[in-house]
Amino acid sequence: HQSVSLSFLLPDLVGNKPTKKRVTIEFACAEKQPLIVAKAFGPSDRIHTFALLHNLFPGDDGSWWNSAEQLNGVPYHWCNYLAGFHFPSRQDRCGSTQSVMQRLADRVQCNSMLTQLLHLFEKKQQVLTHPTLEKKSPVTKLVNFVSASSQKKDDTTVIRKYVATLKSDGSKKSSKGKTMKAYIEIDLSQYPKVPPRWSFCQNGSDALYDSALGRLEEEVNSDPKKFVDNETKAWLVAHQLHHVLQHWDKEAGRGKVGRDRVSRNNE
Repeated sequence: HQSVSLSFLLPDLVGNKPTKKRVTIEFACAEKQPLIVAKAFGPSDRIHTFALLHNLFPGDDGSWWNSAEQLNGVPYHWCNYLAGFHFPSRQDRCGSTQSVMQRLADRVQCNSMLTQLLHLFEKKQQVLTHPTLEKKSPVTKLVNFVSASSQKKDDTTVIRKYVATLKSDGSKKSSKGKTMKAYIEIDLSQYPKVPPRWSFCQNGSDALYDSALGRLEEEVNSDPKKFVDNETKAWLVAHQLHHVLQHWDKEAGRGKVGRDRVSRNNE
């Protein structure tokens, strides 16, 4: 069976420009059914290919096709809609070929930037931001960043959890040397349309609630437009983390702690 491939150049994190590295989406016909399937290939340090095509349109994860046939790809509805196949069980529409291509290009850009940002957090504890963001060197440092989700190579779960450890070297005696853990939940396929969700826990504290961390939690989980615009949206998780690094040291020691309530995100 013949297949058709579509390739996109991947952006470069530092320059935010295309590189020679590509992601390829392969479209093919199923062997026994009038059905188009798709799958993506690309460098794992540049893009999460398993999440790239998932829910490109709301609810279109390929699970609508109920068949015992083993498919070498996923039967996303938008692929079949553009190929001219009509399935009465599917009432949604995907628009024009141009609108699909625009969604794919946007998804590639955001997915690749997110993959590279997470790679930098984990490997180098480095927090890059878009050049347009006002640069203020935070006193708090990122000292560790790890995945709290499955590490299996064949894991295709698109909702992933990460743990960042932050350390304050601040000027305040009350905060100097303290560490905090930030828990981040990210939808790898819907990012940044679905923003990362953050919650915090200060190490060495037995309090169930810290109002300063509560304020910071509320800020970082607020409207994403506070951190990015349409041009910089792929940088959302980095700008959120930069905000946390800048403001945690300021908040440390200011909040009242108590044992009568917990943060909303940890309930």
